[in-house]
Amino acid sequence: MGRPAVRLWLLVVALAVVRPSPASLSGGAQPTRSLPPISYVCPMPQDVEVLEDKPGTCPRCGMTLSPVRLDSRWSCPVHTTVVRDQAGPCPICRRDLVRVTVSVFWTCAAQPKAHELAPGACADGTPRAIAYERRAHGDHNPRHGGQFFMASDNWHHLEGTYPEPGVFRVFIYDDYTRPVAVSGMSGRAAIDARSVTLHPSTDGTSLEARVDRLAFPAHITANVKFSPKSSEQRFDFTFASLTKEPDRLEPAPTSARSTLSTPGNIDTSRLPSTTAGLIEFINERNDDLKRRLDQGSLGDLWIPALESKEAALALEAHAAEWPADRRAAVSRAVRDLVIAAWRIDRFGDMGDKPQLVETYRMFAAAIGDLNRAYARQR
Repeated sequence: MGRPAVRLWLLVVALAVVRPSPASLSGGAQPTRSLPPISYVCPMPQDVEVLEDKPGTCPRCGMTLSPVRLDSRWSCPVHTTVVRDQAGPCPICRRDLVRVTVSVFWTCAAQPKAHELAPGACADGTPRAIAYERRAHGDHNPRHGGQFFMASDNWHHLEGTYPEPGVFRVFIYDDYTRPVAVSGMSGRAAIDARSVTLHPSTDGTSLEARVDRLAFPAHITANVKFSPKSSEQRFDFTFASLTKEPDRLEPAPTSARSTLSTPGNIDTSRLPSTTAGLIEFINERNDDLKRRLDQGSLGDLWIPALESKEAALALEAHAAEWPADRRAAVSRAVRDLVIAAWRIDRFGDMGDKPQLVETYRMFAAAIGDLNRAYARQR
């Protein structure tokens, strides 16, 4: 992809900037949560998985890496301008908000195009306003209750559903999880040795196939061609039960909503408040992640990975409790854990087990460093 395409992609990103609503931030107030560390990402969409902890150039395309602060927020799957700091219902359609990846920055009314990486004061003395930029590949939440994968071209995304006995349906999205018409696409649904053609639905929103009634867990392989000239790409689905379209939801009390372990709802208010509690929490999530990795549940690895990431960032508030000679080591371990968690999230979406195994080593090593630092603290 040449530089004109890069400029077009940057324009798309610029248009996707969303600012917090008055309900989430008011009067220029800054959030009390710790700032996520600065990471360096490739601006090219085909190299979206490149994520480094120091400046440099992309090892694939050679472009200069861009500094960003990556974090999780909650957004409406339908009304994407809605962004909140916590899980809850969409104020417009009442659907559950879903976890998305954003870059966090600060800006001033007089210089709206300036993206600062830290809070502070504008030239006129007013505080900078926090803003969020939706990231390409930052929302991999299924829209129809199915299973979600990213294609190897790093642009197309695919959701497979089994909504009723004998019906397999595939929805296609772009890199911002916007629906893509399936005109010109084709494919096959394979079950054991049988293969059934995937046809465009009558409304053009999905590819569909009539399959035999399957016992659960139901295993279906989709071989999809995104254009007449492209090669087939394979996606493997396992359905434990029939998939269900999400319902519109009425507001519920915060205490009755999803817990930390529920996909899409990582509630940082439920994190332990002590250093010991956070260390124990991180180790528990590490055990959960390793178990899921060993079982091949690659699409669910982001849950314990990003829970661990939030707990690691929360440790920064306890910096004074660490021995002075260990604070730098703790800071490095937290940073390594955060970077590894984002990579696990990305490679899990791609179903890339070799990369996940390699990244898990970095993740586990960072947790080992935190445990050693805590053992010396006690």
